[in-house]
Amino acid sequence: MAIRYQRAPEFLPTNQQKLVPIGGLKGRSGKQPAVQENINQLGLQFSNKSGIKRKAPLSSLASVCIKATISGVAKKKTISCYSQGDDDLVNASSSIDASTKKFATPQEETSFKEISNLDTKMSKLLCCHFNSKGEVLATGGDNGKVLIWELGNNRTCSVQGHAHQVTDVCFRPNSTAFASSSFDRTVKMWDATKRNNPFQNLVGHDGHVMSIDFHPTKLSLLSSCDSNGEIRLWDVKSGDCKLNFKGGISQVRFPPQLGDFLASSTGNIINIFDVETNKIQKKLQGHIKDIHSICWETSGSYLASVSEDSARIWSVSDGKCLYEVYSSGNKFQSCTFRFGRPLELVIGSDKFLEVWNPFFQSNITRPYIAHSGTINSLVDSPSKGIVASVSDDQWIRIWK
Repeated sequence: MAIRYQRAPEFLPTNQQKLVPIGGLKGRSGKQPAVQENINQLGLQFSNKSGIKRKAPLSSLASVCIKATISGVAKKKTISCYSQGDDDLVNASSSIDASTKKFATPQEETSFKEISNLDTKMSKLLCCHFNSKGEVLATGGDNGKVLIWELGNNRTCSVQGHAHQVTDVCFRPNSTAFASSSFDRTVKMWDATKRNNPFQNLVGHDGHVMSIDFHPTKLSLLSSCDSNGEIRLWDVKSGDCKLNFKGGISQVRFPPQLGDFLASSTGNIINIFDVETNKIQKKLQGHIKDIHSICWETSGSYLASVSEDSARIWSVSDGKCLYEVYSSGNKFQSCTFRFGRPLELVIGSDKFLEVWNPFFQSNITRPYIAHSGTINSLVDSPSKGIVASVSDDQWIRIWK
């Protein structure tokens, strides 16, 4: 089977992006969700080196290697990188050197290129997640199936157990087990090494289950949220719901290190819950339109969020937005931080990936044509230093 390569990209100007100073947008107020139960029954204390169980307050979160500042309004032209597609491209290809996309700045040279791809033939892809080693990617789509792709040998398999579209997938840390959520109001547990039926069904949500996330250290603890704004914390071993409370519709995400907080998005607000006390510690407000995606920076000090018209990076400790950039008419949909590049955010939209690093390149984003449909989900693998994107066009693409 012959491999056909994509034409080398060209840099073309696009519409201007606008970076606005903090305080330029007036945040909307929101009513704090009611707390229904006390989370102490979960016993989620965190130990320091001396063995004393305690948890530092949110205000003590320290910035790591980054000083984020804003000064005034900056406007610059963005650079767009186009590549011509080829109908005969092999379905799963690796190290496509001819499609390398590079750009340079006065501060440093940064590369971002597609290194592998897969045509899943699964209709629309809506979500994706790497295992801890970055060797296996799980994706879910609107046909109710979950596809498992082993990147090293290009082997794939699919499993089906949901009655409706799969909204989110998440691997348990350091495990082959993963969870999937669906419009069918259930969460299911699977083993990526087996093509059997799910080994656990988590039932109890009254609305479409929109998002799930595993706790980074309490490996049996899974969070989920539904279209009614209910958040649930599950013990995946027993299948029991340990706690339910209000405050999240679109996404739930634990920070990647300690998991002592839980971020959830509802409408245009992000709630930061204290996992021990089940109380909202911070409300991150400022988005005008509903938030589609949130993600934590590795240290847990920063959080990114995107709505269709803007992307924001927040300092979680003081609840302030550090940077914001508007879309140029191409609606933002998904986001993920790039590991090892301070505050560098990859944003997915309709056909484009936009790389934005306000720390090194505070006044520009760089768009790349990546898919032929909306990019619904992005995920990074710190272990491999790669990013996966999935889209309505059925394709998975791997970037580095």
